[in-house]
Amino acid sequence: MADILKLPSEAVTALTEVKNWLLKQKFTDISGLRFYSSPELVEKSKALLDHLPDKCKEDYDPQRHDTRVTAIHIHATMTVPVKNGSNGLLIPVHIGDGATLDGMEVHPLQYAELKQGLVATPDFYALLLLSRAIA
Repeated sequence: MADILKLPSEAVTALTEVKNWLLKQKFTDISGLRFYSSPELVEKSKALLDHLPDKCKEDYDPQRHDTRVTAIHIHATMTVPVKNGSNGLLIPVHIGDGATLDGMEVHPLQYAELKQGLVATPDFYALLLLSRAIA
């Protein structure tokens, strides 16, 4: 089960900018999962990630945690991958009709805190932050 939380309404502009840019990128298919990752994605996402609560910012601070920022396209029903010992944030940026997380409909400005994988149904694009504490 994931905790579904909401970004502040002030995040709409940053979310829209990430969405418009991300939809133009070429995703790589890895075992049926569609991912995109690049240093430019990290840069383009900063303004949106600044709207996360301070606790999230601390949990995903690259100075204290091994944090990876990727994008994922949920194009089929799948389990969002989160390795044991890792935490994740899934921030949908483009949501199609009928998209769900853990059986709940996805709405704009929502995001999920992940402690384990969760079932997602299409169709949406999202930022996926995965973090593990640095020993």
